[in-house]
Amino acid sequence: MTDPATLKRIELLGTFGVLMLGVGIGAWFGEVLAKYIAWLLIGGGLLHAFSMYGKHRLESARGMALPPWYGFLYWLCWVLLAMLAAWLVLSRA
Repeated sequence: MTDPATLKRIELLGTFGVLMLGVGIGAWFGEVLAKYIAWLLIGGGLLHAFSMYGKHRLESARGMALPPWYGFLYWLCWVLLAMLAAWLVLSRA
């Protein structure tokens, strides 16, 4: 059986890898994707928020022992998503 903390570290590493891929794709196709930036940010943010909330609910329901830094990252992510949403709204106003 895999230690839950090890699983979380591996998931975090995978998430960081996806971030790097996304940045690389954005840099490569920057001019083509520029006109869709708001929709890409909104769609990606909504998908991430939905999956993050669902995963958190499932883990809480199963009573999983989570590493101490997990709660910090969870709430930090919500704060960053809120800041991104505010920036999108304010920059388009």
